[in-house]
Amino acid sequence: MPRVKQVSDWFGAHPMFADSVWAGLIGIASLVATANLNSRWVHISPVPTLEVLSIVWALSFAIPMIWRRTRPVLACWLLLIPHVVQLVVTSQPMPGNITVIMMMYAVAVHGSQRAGRIWLGVGILAAAAAGLRWSYQGNGLEQFLTVAIFNFLGLSALVLASWLLGAFNRERHTTVASLRDRAEALERERDRFAELAAEQERSRISREMHDVVAHSLSVIVVQTDGIRYALDQPGDPAAQVEQARGALDTIGQTARTALR
Repeated sequence: MPRVKQVSDWFGAHPMFADSVWAGLIGIASLVATANLNSRWVHISPVPTLEVLSIVWALSFAIPMIWRRTRPVLACWLLLIPHVVQLVVTSQPMPGNITVIMMMYAVAVHGSQRAGRIWLGVGILAAAAAGLRWSYQGNGLEQFLTVAIFNFLGLSALVLASWLLGAFNRERHTTVASLRDRAEALERERDRFAELAAEQERSRISREMHDVVAHSLSVIVVQTDGIRYALDQPGDPAAQVEQARGALDTIGQTARTALR
């Protein structure tokens, strides 16, 4: 599973390569289908000219798929050309018609919402045109209309389903991106609160240290002045020394407390 995820992530990071693979598969299938049509059209045109045109036509289904995710609107416009040609030259479905479903999904996911709605309408119109074109087989009017309606409903359902799936995934991607941005914003806010709390704690400790040191220095200054005053007064020298020793003990204890 980790290897599969790595492959999936790599293809997601290189969309044009992945779409080129799809384009290659569609191109091969379209070339095979047009080769079968060529065998029926040999009497219409010289073979070399017909082969060249059929190859160009087949590849025109595949090449636009390279930009399926990077430039979906451009791909839709390019794919419109071979489908119009198909409606003119044949009344049969082609393998390249699967690009309609793929592009409905792609333009709904990767295109703008306006472009997605426009191309959904184009897809429904294309389903109607294909339903009419593929339904005429020289049968009666009633049978033709029945088959045409059935084909239109089936094709338009495929177009609409692929577009809705793309729109759903677009909303899901938007929601996931919004949740990710919100989570990142909350994480940044949490980090700011942590930095603010640490700064406030440092300020509190600094104030407390300042108060302790200032108080201790005040005590030391008072004791020092007291010793000097006591030594300057007349009296018993031994008592003065004892009084000075006590003051010095207080100074030492106060200094050690401040140092801790």
